[in-house]
Amino acid sequence: MQPYQVRFGIGLGKILTDINPELSIGADGPAYWHARKAINYIHQKNDYGNTQIAVYSDNEEKISIINTLIASSEAIKSDWRSSQEMVLKELLSMGIYDEHFDQKQLAKRLELSTSALSKRLKSSNIKIYLCARNTALQALKHI
Repeated sequence: MQPYQVRFGIGLGKILTDINPELSIGADGPAYWHARKAINYIHQKNDYGNTQIAVYSDNEEKISIINTLIASSEAIKSDWRSSQEMVLKELLSMGIYDEHFDQKQLAKRLELSTSALSKRLKSSNIKIYLCARNTALQALKHI
């Protein structure tokens, strides 16, 4: 839905070289190698362009779970209409990135009836999206 698709490969590990903020050439180490593997994973996954984010580290079992959660949430988000994207944008503007939130307050901010918001939440599966993303984040923190 956006004009540009950007892929993010997140590599966990150390950077063995000095970091030059002016030039990334010469960066080396496990974090860099893992980020490259994550980008390759996105290319090879072939899930119709839905997944644009992947993580890689030496803990392949946890990484598989994290990448599956990310891919599942990306699949949910890929079906969103702009009105459903607005729900996430509004939640973010409220500082909320969790499936537990005050629906009345959100409906008021979006200038929707609570019934209309409820239908939008159900059709977007946004609560499942947020739960999957937060579960992936928690798993990532424990690697």
